[in-house]
Amino acid sequence: MMDEIGDMSLAAQAKVLRVLQTGELTRVGGERPVRVDVRVVAATNKDLQREVAEGRFREDLYFRLNVVTLHSPPLRARLDDLPEMVEHFVADFCRANGFRTKQVDPAVFERLRRHDWPGNVRELKNVIERAVIMSDDTIRVEDLPALFAEAPGAGPTHPRPRLDLDLDLKDEVERAFLLQRLQEHDWNISRTAAALGIERTNLHKKLKAFDLQRD
Repeated sequence: MMDEIGDMSLAAQAKVLRVLQTGELTRVGGERPVRVDVRVVAATNKDLQREVAEGRFREDLYFRLNVVTLHSPPLRARLDDLPEMVEHFVADFCRANGFRTKQVDPAVFERLRRHDWPGNVRELKNVIERAVIMSDDTIRVEDLPALFAEAPGAGPTHPRPRLDLDLDLKDEVERAFLLQRLQEHDWNISRTAAALGIERTNLHKKLKAFDLQRD
């Protein structure tokens, strides 16, 4: 599985194309090519035809990969699936952290439905992981990030002012949570982002926002 292949550099694209054409690769530190027989599944959130037209993606690699295309609508286009996805992630994170399975307050689903999910399913997964850690036996609206802490009917969700003490507290908790995950992965950005289910660029933005730096 090759995720976010649209973000791959042209140099890396050339190496992938060579492997697909020859069926051989050379391991890091190795000297002899190794024969491989694999089936490649590639995913991206970019329009690869446009990327090819603008010179950011190799046309020959695009045609190599574009054999069977599956289109997955963004989360905001299939909000009816949201409750099942939330319950799935809750069960997964409860199991991973040794918690008893937690219930989800119906008001949580309503708040989640009002969000436009620019980060798609990965953003949802990150939100639910945080909620599982922050909550008691039941996940409630106040366990969600500050972005969702709006009164019902108040319109589209947006961050509350920094003067709000509750927001400051949640930010401090999120900062501590990110720091813990970074330390668990020895400050490896790629592994930490993968563990959190977010993009490296989003993690870099969070590090900058929370002024997190390795000593």
